[in-house]
Amino acid sequence: MINVVVLLYRDSYFFSQYGPAVRDLQILFELEKITEIKKITVINRPVSIAEKMCGRKIKRKRIETDKIDTIDSFSWDLFGPLKGRAWSEKIYNDIVHNKLAELYDENCINLLLDFLPIGTFSADLKNKWIYWYDLIDNFTKHNRFTPRDRELVRKKYKFACSYANVITGVSLNALNEFPSTINKLVIPNRIFGFNKYDFDACNVLKTLKEPEFDFGFIGFITDKFDFSFIERLSKEYKIAIYGKCYDRKIKKKIESMQNVTYFGSFKYNQLREIMLTFKVGLLPYMAEKSHDESPLKIYEYLKNNRPCLTSMDFELNNKYIINYNNGISNKTINEMLGFYNKEKITYIIDDEMYLLSTLRKFISNNIIDGIAI
Repeated sequence: MINVVVLLYRDSYFFSQYGPAVRDLQILFELEKITEIKKITVINRPVSIAEKMCGRKIKRKRIETDKIDTIDSFSWDLFGPLKGRAWSEKIYNDIVHNKLAELYDENCINLLLDFLPIGTFSADLKNKWIYWYDLIDNFTKHNRFTPRDRELVRKKYKFACSYANVITGVSLNALNEFPSTINKLVIPNRIFGFNKYDFDACNVLKTLKEPEFDFGFIGFITDKFDFSFIERLSKEYKIAIYGKCYDRKIKKKIESMQNVTYFGSFKYNQLREIMLTFKVGLLPYMAEKSHDESPLKIYEYLKNNRPCLTSMDFELNNKYIINYNNGISNKTINEMLGFYNKEKITYIIDDEMYLLSTLRKFISNNIIDGIAI
């Protein structure tokens, strides 16, 4: 059996607001389904006194299921949060050091799963814990990280090189940050919380009323959003944009665009309903601001019977995913607008496209039969 401790980048406070909308939370909940995993303990980032005082995190948020428990903690550091992301560099040290000692189970394989792009610690890992580090993105390139943040990411990557038994990442390009001598492998984002019995339910969506919008985007909105393409598309088609916008100027720009409707934040459990409002999913990112990602959105579109119009080529390649930067005609666009109603897009999903299937193989080959021996 396996005893897992998880350092989430998006912890239970994020989960309470948005649901399992990101890679680390999706991996957490799929790991829970694996029989060999006995228990999972999530360690939240400590809540600061500043967050309490301003009313942001008054109530404790925990992820609690049959297998998952959450450790929440409090920091009296008044000025640390003023450092922004850099505060994470040291705040995990004491809590990780203490809790790993408490949570160690002599009757289990003990696994520490770390998603943090910033934050090192001095816990005794050797010969006690298997240390698995995962790259949600390549944060040395992240468009919302400052130069100082990126230096701390590089420091974290060096730490992972020194201590991790295995390093996984969303893409091969992301893992190129690490030397070839490191035990590393790609685990792209995959289909989450979905199985073959959901196919018919998704394909029934085509029998419902006509979607109000031609195109739709789901996800967080930053300055890597390709507004030039949205403006071009909006001259002829109606577009819906769902998700939190991190910049007021960008939000105003979206709201000022003709034929574009901005709906703001949503919770993950609203996705099925949201997908009913548009015919084609959008992934309009500027390639120069890419951070070697694997797009969760493509998988959400496909599993809800929607094709995707994207700005870049990713790991998936089929007729329902079209890169508009490779050239696209009005005829192709109009064909895509009919796919949701004419074709069973979900039928292209095979066993290799499930996150749970990928994780089961990883745990079996690299934790139970591999590293732990």
